[in-house]
Amino acid sequence: GMARRIGLAQVLLKEPELCILDEPTIGLDPIGAAEIKDIIRKLKDEGKTILFSTHLLSEAEPLCDRIGILYEGRLISTGSLKELLSLREEIEVVIKGISPEGEKELKNFIHSHQGTIVSFNRARERLEEFYIRTVKK
Repeated sequence: GMARRIGLAQVLLKEPELCILDEPTIGLDPIGAAEIKDIIRKLKDEGKTILFSTHLLSEAEPLCDRIGILYEGRLISTGSLKELLSLREEIEVVIKGISPEGEKELKNFIHSHQGTIVSFNRARERLEEFYIRTVKK
């Protein structure tokens, strides 16, 4: 893990416009991985281009604007996450603070407009977010 951090620090000292990273969080504990992801986000916010490879798709999703899928040495799909991952016939709504009566009315409204509720669940955080929040307390 420390070698991975040192390697990234060496790259960042030169303040490159393009960073190419291979599996940047491999071998790191969850907090170290979160720190690397924060650095990637900061570089992105500064307008830098970051190209990284990973087998951990859950890591790529919150960090990337565009992705490319390589399979058996061939680039088989590219695009923005929005265009590649959108379920065209589904709408996702996140509501905070609705009363039980409002929840019931919402379900009735959807059904009255021929909608089918695929899932109706309480929002939850990802395990990694929970771990980091818990450990940092």
